[in-house]
Amino acid sequence: MGWLRSLHFGFHELDCLLIHGSTVGCADELTPTTPPIILCDRLIRADANTLFCGRSGLAFECQVLPRQLQSTVRTLDGPQAPQDQGKTPRRVVGVGSAGRQSGQAVYTLYRPETNQVTFKTINY
Repeated sequence: MGWLRSLHFGFHELDCLLIHGSTVGCADELTPTTPPIILCDRLIRADANTLFCGRSGLAFECQVLPRQLQSTVRTLDGPQAPQDQGKTPRRVVGVGSAGRQSGQAVYTLYRPETNQVTFKTINY
């Protein structure tokens, strides 16, 4: 765990980003009840197909399947041309926690070769 604490903001590898909070900040907490538009925003900022986050302490997986996603910017000169955002399926994964619930640890296993996420629970 020491190497994880030594990271400045997160760990980006393959098409995944592992961070504590979200791409907005360390205190931003993503959960299964976070509105889909917020999840989309955090995923686009991450430039990753899978965003692993730990702030909530929950183990969860939320799929975001954008069909038509455009962003627009309004400047002092008026609205600018819309920009298409990536339309690949993306997801936010809560990695769980150890010690948040007394006597229980919940953690996440990720298999990059199959893109599969598995949640495990250990009682101690």
